Amino acid sequence: MHLFYKMATRERWAKFGVYEQLLGIIAELERARLCEEQNDHENRVASLARALELVDFSLDDPRWHGNTLMLFKLRDAIAERYAIEGKGPSMRALLEVL
Repeated sequence: MHLFYKMATRERWAKFGVYEQLLGIIAELERARLCEEQNDHENRVASLARALELVDFSLDDPRWHGNTLMLFKLRDAIAERYAIEGKGPSMRALLEVL
């Protein structure tokens, strides 16, 4: 699976605007959803881990300060999906919230 943001570092991620950062996180969640539908557990987990990493990068970005509650809630929802390994609500349900 090709990860579009695999070369992202905190410094590089901070060069993206907050809108682009959010789109990058959503892209990883969409990849996880597609992997879930194809029963591709390994790449689903990798996409969710990457989404968590990107959320953490965004939390370090000062432009998000004041709006971190949304990012923390998103991180919790992603971490829950990561931890339950396919049980519970689908990735589609998580994406519909966004």
